[in-house]
Amino acid sequence: MIRVLLADTGAGGLGELARRLRDAGAEVIVLGDAGPVPHLVRAVEQEDPALVGIGPDLSGAAELAAALPGRVVFGYGEAPAGTALTRVFTDPGLAADWVTTVAVEAICTTDPRSRAPR
Repeated sequence: MIRVLLADTGAGGLGELARRLRDAGAEVIVLGDAGPVPHLVRAVEQEDPALVGIGPDLSGAAELAAALPGRVVFGYGEAPAGTALTRVFTDPGLAADWVTTVAVEAICTTDPRSRAPR
Protein backbone atom coordinates (compact mmCIF):
# COMPACT_ATOMS: atom_id res chain seq x y z
CA MET A 1 0.00 0.00 0.00
CA ILE A 2 1.33 3.41 -0.92
CA ARG A 3 1.37 6.10 1.78
CA VAL A 4 0.46 9.64 0.68
CA LEU A 5 0.52 12.79 2.79
CA LEU A 6 -1.80 15.55 1.58
CA ALA A 7 -1.17 19.04 2.95
CA ASP A 8 -4.08 21.45 2.75
CA THR A 9 -2.63 24.90 2.07
CA GLY A 10 -5.84 26.75 1.33
CA ALA A 11 -9.59 26.68 1.71
CA GLY A 12 -9.92 22.91 1.59
CA GLY A 13 -10.27 21.17 -1.71
CA LEU A 14 -8.21 18.08 -0.98
CA GLY A 15 -11.18 16.06 0.29
CA GLU A 16 -12.13 14.62 -3.08
CA LEU A 17 -8.52 13.78 -3.92
CA ALA A 18 -8.09 12.06 -0.54
CA ARG A 19 -11.26 10.02 -1.10
CA ARG A 20 -10.18 8.94 -4.58
CA LEU A 21 -6.75 7.92 -3.34
CA ARG A 22 -8.28 5.89 -0.50
CA ASP A 23 -10.71 4.25 -2.93
CA ALA A 24 -7.68 3.28 -5.04
CA GLY A 25 -6.07 1.60 -2.03
CA ALA A 26 -3.67 4.30 -0.82
CA GLU A 27 -3.11 5.12 2.82
CA VAL A 28 -3.79 8.86 3.04
CA ILE A 29 -2.71 11.24 5.79
CA VAL A 30 -4.38 14.65 5.54
CA LEU A 31 -2.96 17.70 7.29
CA GLY A 32 -5.97 19.97 7.70
CA ASP A 33 -3.98 23.18 7.98
CA ALA A 34 -0.46 22.52 6.76
CA GLY A 35 0.97 25.70 8.23
CA PRO A 36 4.43 26.98 7.31
CA VAL A 37 6.90 24.86 5.33
CA PRO A 38 9.04 23.86 8.37
CA HIS A 39 5.91 22.45 10.05
CA LEU A 40 5.07 20.48 6.92
CA VAL A 41 8.63 19.16 6.62
CA ARG A 42 8.45 17.88 10.22
CA ALA A 43 5.16 16.14 9.44
CA VAL A 44 6.70 14.48 6.37
CA GLU A 45 9.68 13.31 8.44
CA GLN A 46 7.34 11.85 11.08
CA GLU A 47 4.86 10.19 8.71
CA ASP A 48 7.42 9.07 6.09
CA PRO A 49 5.05 9.04 3.09
CA ALA A 50 6.11 7.85 -0.34
CA LEU A 51 4.47 10.92 -1.90
CA VAL A 52 3.55 14.39 -0.69
CA GLY A 53 0.65 16.30 -2.20
CA ILE A 54 0.13 20.00 -1.56
CA GLY A 55 -2.75 22.27 -2.49
CA PRO A 56 -4.75 24.20 -3.39
CA ASP A 57 -2.45 27.18 -2.64
CA LEU A 58 0.88 26.32 -4.29
CA SER A 59 2.69 29.57 -3.51
CA GLY A 60 5.12 27.80 -1.13
CA ALA A 61 5.64 24.80 -3.39
CA ALA A 62 9.18 25.68 -4.49
CA GLU A 63 10.31 26.11 -0.88
CA LEU A 64 8.68 22.80 0.08
CA ALA A 65 10.21 20.88 -2.83
CA ALA A 66 13.65 22.30 -1.96
CA ALA A 67 13.20 21.28 1.69
CA LEU A 68 12.30 17.70 0.71
CA PRO A 69 15.03 16.57 -1.70
CA GLY A 70 14.48 13.07 -3.02
CA ARG A 71 10.75 13.12 -2.22
CA VAL A 72 8.02 13.02 -4.83
CA VAL A 73 6.04 16.24 -4.25
CA PHE A 74 3.01 16.96 -6.41
CA GLY A 75 0.54 19.82 -6.45
CA TYR A 76 -3.22 19.99 -6.61
CA GLY A 77 -4.39 23.43 -7.71
CA GLU A 78 -3.22 26.32 -9.84
CA ALA A 79 0.57 26.51 -9.87
CA PRO A 80 2.53 29.72 -10.29
CA ALA A 81 5.05 29.75 -13.13
CA GLY A 82 8.26 27.88 -12.39
CA THR A 83 6.82 25.67 -9.67
CA ALA A 84 9.38 23.00 -8.77
CA LEU A 85 6.96 20.12 -8.29
CA THR A 86 7.01 16.66 -9.82
CA ARG A 87 3.52 17.24 -11.29
CA VAL A 88 0.60 19.64 -10.82
CA PHE A 89 -3.06 18.66 -11.23
CA THR A 90 -6.36 20.50 -11.20
CA ASP A 91 -8.49 17.36 -11.57
CA PRO A 92 -8.64 14.95 -8.59
CA GLY A 93 -9.27 11.96 -10.84
CA LEU A 94 -6.15 12.60 -12.88
CA ALA A 95 -4.09 13.13 -9.73
CA ALA A 96 -5.34 9.88 -8.18
CA ASP A 97 -4.68 7.95 -11.39
CA TRP A 98 -1.15 9.33 -11.57
CA VAL A 99 -0.41 8.52 -7.94
CA THR A 100 -1.66 4.96 -8.23
CA THR A 101 0.12 4.17 -11.49
CA VAL A 102 3.11 6.25 -12.55
CA ALA A 103 4.30 7.22 -9.08
CA VAL A 104 3.87 3.74 -7.62
CA GLU A 105 5.92 2.22 -10.44
CA ALA A 106 8.68 4.77 -9.93
CA ILE A 107 8.79 4.17 -6.19
CA CYS A 108 8.83 0.39 -6.54
CA THR A 109 11.89 0.58 -8.76
CA THR A 110 13.83 3.04 -6.61
CA ASP A 111 12.75 2.56 -2.98
CA PRO A 112 13.98 -0.60 -1.23
CA ARG A 113 11.28 -0.10 1.43
CA SER A 114 8.55 -0.77 -1.15
CA ARG A 115 9.04 -4.55 -0.90
CA ALA A 116 7.86 -4.82 -4.48
CA PRO A 117 9.53 -7.00 -7.09
CA ARG A 118 12.13 -5.18 -9.13
